[in-house]
Amino acid sequence: MSVVLLTILKYALIVVIWIFFAFALRAVWRETRRAQRTPASVNARPVVASAGSGAQAEAHQTAARVTPSGGPKTGALVVLAVAGPLEGRRLELATPATIGRDASCDLTLADDRFVSGHHAEVVKEGRRIIVRDLGSTNGTFVNGERVEGSMRVTRGDVLQVGQSAFRVVG
Repeated sequence: MSVVLLTILKYALIVVIWIFFAFALRAVWRETRRAQRTPASVNARPVVASAGSGAQAEAHQTAARVTPSGGPKTGALVVLAVAGPLEGRRLELATPATIGRDASCDLTLADDRFVSGHHAEVVKEGRRIIVRDLGSTNGTFVNGERVEGSMRVTRGDVLQVGQSAFRVVG
């Protein structure tokens, strides 16, 4: 091959590599922006606003869309989010409450890739609180122990679903 042809091929390869790099960078940028815009939503009533500055409260509002569900319900479950997009929020869920990525769930964690569409269900029967895994891919955990079928939880236990964790308050 001639030197001119090899030089042209060399520069063409460099251009193709830069185009590939630009597309990869663009894809990462779009994915990052989409994750920031996709809110987690909760069909629950906040019981206590997060303690902290107004900027922190504003950040929580953008991280989670809260839909009021009326006044306190009998059989309601109060949880405190200790990890995930709702961290610092205190929520009251009417039971039975489903947790998952699907919009029909009572607690919707739409931006968590480790949460199934219908991941878990929490039921309050009198003073007993029962957590049921609904066949989720990545499992439901209580205090680090995987829930097989259903498990009783008590005050202070930590329920983990995907990257979110909730401490049972009452």
